[in-house]
Amino acid sequence: LSRGLRAAGDERPTYSAQELEDNFQLMGVMFALNHGVVTTPLAVATSLLSGDVANLGNGTLYAVTLISSLLLGAPLVGQWGPKGGLLFGM
Repeated sequence: LSRGLRAAGDERPTYSAQELEDNFQLMGVMFALNHGVVTTPLAVATSLLSGDVANLGNGTLYAVTLISSLLLGAPLVGQWGPKGGLLFGM
């Protein structure tokens, strides 16, 4: 984020390389936890439930995820910004 590329009057905060790396690491850990929480029920469903029920549940999950990302993604990011949209999506 070079200061030379900013427009006059742009008062956004600047972050050090360490702050950016710390934020990246935190985001990686949070994403991994989220992914684990989402995929664990898929593994349990396919192991414990009958094939038809597990497939229906997994298909429903993926269909709802697809539709919500297509219809809600852009409006949410437009309304709340990238960070807010990401947090809502998690």
